[in-house]
Amino acid sequence: MQNLTRLNLRNTLPTFSLGICFFIAALPLQSSDGLAFNKSYSVEANRVVKECVNLKEKQLVHFSFEAIDPITFDVHYQENEIIYYVIAKQLTPKIKELVFTAPTSANFCFTWSNHLNTSNRVNFKLTH
Repeated sequence: MQNLTRLNLRNTLPTFSLGICFFIAALPLQSSDGLAFNKSYSVEANRVVKECVNLKEKQLVHFSFEAIDPITFDVHYQENEIIYYVIAKQLTPKIKELVFTAPTSANFCFTWSNHLNTSNRVNFKLTH
């Protein structure tokens, strides 16, 4: 069983109240179910970018990313008013290759928050 960080959204402020959240369309790679892509994008100063994908329970996901500067990153999904972090927020310039298994069927969001006063570039690859 994977350890998940749980956040109850009742009586809390929005997680990213200072930033605008951008949802980016992915560039597809070869995949029978559309869950493989490679994407490069800019995360503007004090903004958030999310890549969200629907996963089935026990689906295995491989991903990596690299940014020019360290950036806050997490992977989460939401059920009712609770956000579950599959990968807790961390400040890092890259993740070389990481694999996780979806604990449930849900919409999982890969999230980058840029808390710098300059833009940051992120190259993201997701496969399964």
